[in-house]
Amino acid sequence: MLPTLLLALGLGALLSACAKEAPTAPARPVANDPNAQLDTIVLGMGCFWGAEKRMAQLPGVVDVESGYANGDIAGSYEA
Repeated sequence: MLPTLLLALGLGALLSACAKEAPTAPARPVANDPNAQLDTIVLGMGCFWGAEKRMAQLPGVVDVESGYANGDIAGSYEA
């Protein structure tokens, strides 16, 4: 009984973390400062859109984009 309950709670938490959420406001625009020094970071995460929303809300984040990165072979994205 307890393992089943823990499994159900864990699955529920996982699904709620990746649940479709309402669209967010566009990322803050980059200031038109030619001297602005911006950095880029590539992160690997399990759920694109949930992570995208949270990253976009961090102070100093200018733009967030979800998708696949790197690689040199066009993937079919089929299992």
